[in-house]
Formats: sequence, structure tokens, C-alpha cells
Amino acid sequence: MGDFTGYVEAEGRGFDFMSPSASLNATAQVQKFSFGNYNLDAIDADITLNNGIAHAVIDSDNPLVKGMISFDALMSTDKLQATVSADLSHADLHGLNIVSRPFTLAMCCHLDLMSDLDKVYKIDGVIDDLTMRDAKKTYRTEGIVMDILTNPDTTYAKIDCADLHLKMKASGGYEHIISQIQDLADELTGQLNMKQLN
Repeated sequence: MGDFTGYVEAEGRGFDFMSPSASLNATAQVQKFSFGNYNLDAIDADITLNNGIAHAVIDSDNPLVKGMISFDALMSTDKLQATVSADLSHADLHGLNIVSRPFTLAMCCHLDLMSDLDKVYKIDGVIDDLTMRDAKKTYRTEGIVMDILTNPDTTYAKIDCADLHLKMKASGGYEHIISQIQDLADELTGQLNMKQLN
């Protein structure tokens, strides 16, 4: 951990932030800070949590992330309803150790999230102005509109981007579908290793 230059003020109650009795009011202005290989300079953050209502705004201007992210949520021990908005001019996914090769992106997004924190997950929203860069090329897409839901009975996805329209509906939750995909991948790999496809 590197030296810290900045200002942090925080007060709160409790350690389980999903509990309605927990509270937090925090402000941070980070001028200089590093954690391992992560440069976390120039980050301002305001976070509040009271009675299960959370609000956070993070403004970052460093080589890893440049842009603003906001988060608003209703939280409890068995349910999360949240809205995440981001306006990022630069995110270094390689520098953040998310991908193994140089890759950056820029985007604006507005996503509504819902979960029972167990088996039910829903994402509904838009990603706009998406620009991706690797070591050789720059890729740009039109707006991506998504509506994705998974619960123990059904998994549903509708994703639209320009002339690409994906609609999927399957029985079972995401764990069941991942298991089926893994079984198919294992069978396909076995057949490829034996140099035959049936």
C-alpha cells in the first residue's frame, strides 16, 4: 500500500450494510494513493446509507478510470433494488486486471438492478456511446438496450443493438443453464479430441 494524501471523513453504525439498522455518511477526497499496482489518485467520493437507502457518487480522474459513477439503492437483507449510472471517458480493463491484454473502454450507461440476493436477478437498462480499444483497433457500437431476468423457473434475455436483436427464453435459472452449457462444452471438447462430431 502506498502513501496516502487526501481527506476522509466517515461516521456510521454497524458492519452489515444490508441491514436497515446500518448507517454510513462518508466523504473522501483522494489526491494520491496506490494499492499494489493500482493507481487510485484523484478520486472524490460521497456515500450515504440510512434506513436501507444508499446513495454514492464517485468521481475519478486517474490513469485507470476517468469519469463519474453514481449508485442509488434500496437495500435489505433479502432484496436489492438499485440504479447505476456511469459516464466514463476511459476505463483501463488491463490495468484493473480484468483482462490479460491491453484493452480500454469508454461508455455511458444507466442500469436498473433487482435481486433477492440468492436466485433472482434482473438487469434492465441502456449502454450508450460504447468505445472499445485494444492494442490495434478501435471498436464502436450503437446503443445497447437490455432486459435480462433469471429466477429458479425461467431465464429471459432481450438485447437490442442496431440491427442485432437477441431474444432468449429458457427453463430454469442461471445455475441450471450454466450447467447445461458446461455439459455441452465438455461433450464438444471430448468429440473434438477424438476428431469426430456427432
